[in-house]
Amino acid sequence: MNWKGHDILDKLVDNCLLESGERMYKEEYVSMHDLLREMALEISPQFLVKASIALEKLPEEHEWRENLLKVSLMRNHITEIPSSMPSPKCPMLTTLLLFGNKISTIPEAFFEHMLGLKILDLSWNRQLCRLPSSISKLEKLTTLLLFNCSSLREVPALSNLVGLKKLDLCWTSIEELPQGLNMLTNLKYLGLGGRLSETLDEPLQNLSKLQHLLVVADSLSKTEFKWETIGIWGKLQNLERLYLDSLHNLNMVFGEVGAIAKLASLPAGTFSSLQDISVRHWSESKEGEKVTLPNLERLKLTSLPLLKTIYSGSLICDSIKKIEISDCENIESVFWSGFNPFPNLEYLELISLPHLKSVFDEEGLGLSPHVPPTSFFSLKEIRVSRCKQLKKVFSSGWLLHYFQSLETIEVSWCSQMEELISSSAHEEEKVTLPKLERLELTSLPSLKSICSSSSVLICDSIQSLKIFGCENLKRIPLNFPLLDNAQSSHPPSLKEIAVFPKELWESLEWDHPNAKDILFPFCKFQLTWG
Repeated sequence: MNWKGHDILDKLVDNCLLESGERMYKEEYVSMHDLLREMALEISPQFLVKASIALEKLPEEHEWRENLLKVSLMRNHITEIPSSMPSPKCPMLTTLLLFGNKISTIPEAFFEHMLGLKILDLSWNRQLCRLPSSISKLEKLTTLLLFNCSSLREVPALSNLVGLKKLDLCWTSIEELPQGLNMLTNLKYLGLGGRLSETLDEPLQNLSKLQHLLVVADSLSKTEFKWETIGIWGKLQNLERLYLDSLHNLNMVFGEVGAIAKLASLPAGTFSSLQDISVRHWSESKEGEKVTLPNLERLKLTSLPLLKTIYSGSLICDSIKKIEISDCENIESVFWSGFNPFPNLEYLELISLPHLKSVFDEEGLGLSPHVPPTSFFSLKEIRVSRCKQLKKVFSSGWLLHYFQSLETIEVSWCSQMEELISSSAHEEEKVTLPKLERLELTSLPSLKSICSSSSVLICDSIQSLKIFGCENLKRIPLNFPLLDNAQSSHPPSLKEIAVFPKELWESLEWDHPNAKDILFPFCKFQLTWG
């Protein structure tokens, strides 16, 4: 479904019906132009859309037409649905979005005449205490979203909602699992939260189609989730994504013998479909124990106060392509091992690691300039942000021989960063990154050079160079194809150089004597930055 959704969005963007954009940390989004949106609503009489207009009351009874298909009242200031209001007679209605309001009560019979409803989103109604029993009659419902309804304490029986595919109860105050949860055999996405104290083993046993399991424990709760046995894992053969972001320890799931050790004892093939794990308080295995997750593609580690380095060989993930590590206050190095446990890693993102001192340590990794460049050969993107003790990303120039597939390097808000690439006097003078397309350096006040005075970085594929807020940067030891082939009739790969402030451009020193004159046409001087 995710891939199909992205395909649809891509087609809409290609046909200029949606506009794509990018927020901080490269979060992508799409939006519709206001004029286009108004036109779409004007020619769609079966849609009732009053979103983000500070609406305080539900639309009047006459506005709920019988032919309505979709209603969106999200992000308003609606506080209640009056008990005197009859159930809207909308038998064709399939989608009702009430996300982001202040609704505290919903009349018991409100959904009586909406029996065709498939998607109901009540998320972020923090004053909502209970749901009407008429929800139990919505037998065609496929999606029920109650995320962050923080006052919600109970949910009506769900046993009739056998078509439900997505149920999100995260950050609610429910103390008991909804009655009939084990009957939802078509469920693919399940988000659980609140103050549950019962076991999850039995309710999850029948959910054989479950692909995405998200478990969030209420930090204010005195109780914790109880995982008495691990029998359910052998039955969740289709599980692709497992999120345990707020559990105090992954051992809560797999028992007291250690998370990785317990994983190793599971039946063969249990996690054969698992592609995405996101956890807090990850537990290491005992010395000598290893586990292989054959299809894991993404690993996200967040808020791990005890973690000092990523695995030293206990976890083998040949298929992993993306690693994200953030807010781990005591991590000192990312990779420390006699070998690289992630040979197919393509994307590495490190955010808010205040004690990080080393990303790639050739001594810890057992790498040598005399060894063929096999480790990390697949890495395409590396992003480092808010690591205030990190002084360099690559601890030596020859280490870059292991990163010949790199396409993007982004480093930002690292206050002690002095060099991107550190090199000793005896190392070779030229280092090549043949596929590097984008280099972005942002808010690095201590940065003096991209690499040491004895080295030159050759980037034949460079397209974009951005330097913002690096006031002490003096030398740019980059060798662009354009500099060596100024008379060439072929268009260079370089497309832009963005600099802030403009004075920085004047003070920069280049190895090529005519670099400033040749590169000036590619410059864009930012007026503001931040």
